[in-house]
Amino acid sequence: MFKANDFIYPDRLCITDAIDPGPVGIMRHEFDYVDPNGFALCEVEQQYYTNAGLHLGAGFENKVKQSAEHLSFDLDNKNESKNTDWFHISHSYTQFRFNFKGDARSQLLEYATMFNYHGARLLTQVRPKWGVTCRLYAKSKDDVMFEFVNLEYEFSDMLSLQRSTNAIESVLVGNDNLFDKAEEMYNRKEEWDLLDLFDQREWKTKFLFGWDTHYKRVPSLIL
Repeated sequence: MFKANDFIYPDRLCITDAIDPGPVGIMRHEFDYVDPNGFALCEVEQQYYTNAGLHLGAGFENKVKQSAEHLSFDLDNKNESKNTDWFHISHSYTQFRFNFKGDARSQLLEYATMFNYHGARLLTQVRPKWGVTCRLYAKSKDDVMFEFVNLEYEFSDMLSLQRSTNAIESVLVGNDNLFDKAEEMYNRKEEWDLLDLFDQREWKTKFLFGWDTHYKRVPSLIL
């Protein structure tokens, strides 16, 4: 069925090194689209992450972020062809948001103070956070695709992320009963099909995992 990929859980999400501002300095537009609430990185953040040697990717949202693939199909499973015929992985990965300290924070504060760049000031307040997101689709016997799993969780520490990914894996990894669970979920669609999307996902998460919610956010800014 599915397998969990090996990756490192970073326990400290902190960037300390300043970047080379170039001959004209960091421009205001490089701070555009700062998004403290998510994991997508604005242009100047990408420079800090790259300078720190962190791998960046676009992910399913096509937004540059720091992430690592979590679940994938187990190609060595004897039922692999059946798995890929009945399930589709939209995305499954962990994601991370670093904050800034030391020389990096001092550099950002300089631009916030001297040029009143509010984007720079926001970056000095970003909280570090760890996240995991997963969306899987299944195909019914009627050849109808439907959303099977949608999880979006954020955490303020690495151990909480690790406990969450372990719990997800305990249900999805190596579980050949997922075919039956997908069929049952689809057969019970009259219980969730007319709910709004958020409530649909709550119903499915409760059904499959026994959890009360598919969605959790943590505070984004240090005040």
